[in-house]
Amino acid sequence: MIIHQKLSGVIAQEIFGVKSEAVLNAIGCHTTLKANATTFDKIVFIADKIAWDQQTVPPYLADVLLALEKSLDQAAFSYLNYLWQRRHTLAVIHPWLIAAHQQLLCQN
Repeated sequence: MIIHQKLSGVIAQEIFGVKSEAVLNAIGCHTTLKANATTFDKIVFIADKIAWDQQTVPPYLADVLLALEKSLDQAAFSYLNYLWQRRHTLAVIHPWLIAAHQQLLCQN
């Protein structure tokens, strides 16, 4: 799950010919986000979390949507904090996720 965000950026560039740095950067952090994320990065990140690829409703969806009514940063933090509270169950905690969580925690 973690590596596909970087692979997705390469695929977008090499196979689909995406040249926009903003798009490639957003694709490159759509799973974990990162510190100093742009607005576009956050939009793609939240869209990815809302567009759940399972047959059930995401367990965090209501909280993320409620936070999204306040701000994009609060929505991103809501999801990151959801993961952070369950970090002991994750196989890997990407350093970008940690950095994004800490930065947004300080802003909230």
